[in-house]
Amino acid sequence: MNFFFFSAISGVVLIIAPVYLALRFRKEWKMPKGLFLRAGATFLVLEIFHFAAMDSALSYWPDFMGYHFMVQAVILGIIAGLFFELGRFFVLDKLFRKVRKMKEGLYFALGWNGVVTFLVGFLFLLGSIGMYIMATTPDIMTLFPPESGVDAEMAQLYQDQSIELMGSFPLYGLVFLLERAALLILDLFMTLLILVGLTYGQNRFAWFAALGHAGFFMLVFSAQRFDTLIYIPVLIGISLLLFWGLQKLKPLFLEKKT
Repeated sequence: MNFFFFSAISGVVLIIAPVYLALRFRKEWKMPKGLFLRAGATFLVLEIFHFAAMDSALSYWPDFMGYHFMVQAVILGIIAGLFFELGRFFVLDKLFRKVRKMKEGLYFALGWNGVVTFLVGFLFLLGSIGMYIMATTPDIMTLFPPESGVDAEMAQLYQDQSIELMGSFPLYGLVFLLERAALLILDLFMTLLILVGLTYGQNRFAWFAALGHAGFFMLVFSAQRFDTLIYIPVLIGISLLLFWGLQKLKPLFLEKKT
């Protein structure tokens, strides 16, 4: 079993898991029809706007990518926190007003995260297969038709990079799966945090969520710049902390109910 095997496993899990969770909890929790997909579609629209805004901003700030990575982490983290968490607050406050119970919030978060996870899982699986084909094809030029514009030198560079990636430590192929799991726990926690604020009329919880999201981004972005052996424990540690936070939020829904 090599890096490709575990990368392919990651892609397959990311494709299957959202579908399984959507179907299971819709039936088990008796969730409204279409909530999962509507939440996911809303996040995709938000993601498109975020990408377009960042692309436009960077075009006016070309020197930004030359800054120290810690400066980049702080600025990008603050922008991501404000954009996604205030966006989540607006969506829950204006577009999903019937989502107020804990299970509804959790299911909303599964859709918010799950649709994009399904899509990136599909792309990740295709990329893993492409990497394997690129690394194992004896005559690499057979993969590039003449009209592609890829010469022999460039094709060999692509193959060398694929071979190098295939030679990575096998379990590193699961890192992307771990990243998506951490993001799922983040979305579960932030959604419940904002719902608690909406339930109790405390809109400041949206700002707490934005601050927490910014902190998550800063830590993950910074850890990525170091060795994978540092990045993985950081992801696991943050995930455990967020999971603990989820347990602390649950009683707030029970107290409001009683």
